[in-house]
Amino acid sequence: MTPATSSQPLTTFDVQRVRRDFPILSQKIHGKPLVYLDNAATTQKPQAVIDAMVRSYAEDNANIHRGVHLLSERATVAYELAREKVQHFLNAAESRQIIFVRGTTEAINLVAATYGRVHVGKDDEVLITEMEHHSNIIPWQLLCEKRRTLEGAADYRRRRAAHRPARFAADGPHQDCCRQSRLELTRHDQSDQDHRREGA
Repeated sequence: MTPATSSQPLTTFDVQRVRRDFPILSQKIHGKPLVYLDNAATTQKPQAVIDAMVRSYAEDNANIHRGVHLLSERATVAYELAREKVQHFLNAAESRQIIFVRGTTEAINLVAATYGRVHVGKDDEVLITEMEHHSNIIPWQLLCEKRRTLEGAADYRRRRAAHRPARFAADGPHQDCCRQSRLELTRHDQSDQDHRREGA
């Protein structure tokens, strides 16, 4: 098979140039250049972001949207300009569609608690992979429990018992990496008990 050709020249990704943007990657660990892969937990910051954070704390540190003094006004303008930059980068229709959160966990909870409550009904199913982090399981478990409990607890208990043996059914050719989860109340109950024990 002949690969498709393009009139545009191919460009290479300059890894070293990108690495130079991140000061932390200039160090060596065990005599070798640092390669950082734990971005799901904490993402390293490029120098431009570090400079912007330092400048914000040093010059404009104030509440946004709530103050009438100059520092608050400058902080608010900077905050909204950042929202507009993200809007254009993602090609969003409006800047108000860009919502800043503290991390992915908060974002998933927000989606489940807002979009999910409106669009997920009694007979719907939420599909996730078996590789999901705990933070992308519990919000959907809680949502499914709440929706089905509100719609009829007795009927849900019968359905729960009927589906218990097949909570994770293989889905065709994707069975190695993907499972269909009905997010049964029994799994949530167990997770809730685990959380209580951890907090005890």
